[in-house]
Amino acid sequence: MSWICPKCSTENADFVLDGIKKTECLCGYKKYSEKSAEPEATKKCPYCAETILIDAKKCKHCGELLDSQLKKKETIKVVAKEGCFLQTLNVGCIAFIIIIALIIFIFYQA
Repeated sequence: MSWICPKCSTENADFVLDGIKKTECLCGYKKYSEKSAEPEATKKCPYCAETILIDAKKCKHCGELLDSQLKKKETIKVVAKEGCFLQTLNVGCIAFIIIIALIIFIFYQA
């Protein structure tokens, strides 16, 4: 990209040196100086095909886990929660059956 120096009216071109965009004239005028923006490495999510960062462990669009170790941990958590629910359900069913049996026993005793 070329530009004209407002100080000496010379035409200049931008250049990048050591990752820094240089825009200065031979007369010493500096237009601006900034780091060049390098695009971050991306890939497509295998579940929803949206673009995500290459280092992503979870898709920000669909929420699917991409890291196999995290997926295993999440699966273990889900199984443990289901186990607790079923155990609680079984205890509740047993208590209900015992209460019904006591009511029937008391009803026939009277």
